[in-house]
Amino acid sequence: MKVIIPAMVGVSVKLALMMQKQKVRFVTVLTSFIIGVGVAWMCSGAVSLYVSESMQPATIAIIAITGDKFGSWLLYKFNFDRIGEALTDMVIRMIKRK
Repeated sequence: MKVIIPAMVGVSVKLALMMQKQKVRFVTVLTSFIIGVGVAWMCSGAVSLYVSESMQPATIAIIAITGDKFGSWLLYKFNFDRIGEALTDMVIRMIKRK
């Protein structure tokens, strides 16, 4: 819980700022949370060792925002967005068939 809440708050702030500038799709929100919280969780061991306890939540939030930005850049750089859209469309079609 020491990692999840600050990471989710950090990603939420990033998404709120993004929503002010442009329209944000559900897939973007979902990938932002998965990538941001995942990167923060992977870095939590180093943060707990090298950062004072009072600064750990802020550090985790910054790592989540940075990790999400970098992950989003990689997704769009290598056109994984099209793959994600295709998978989303496939799941929606499967749900509508039932």
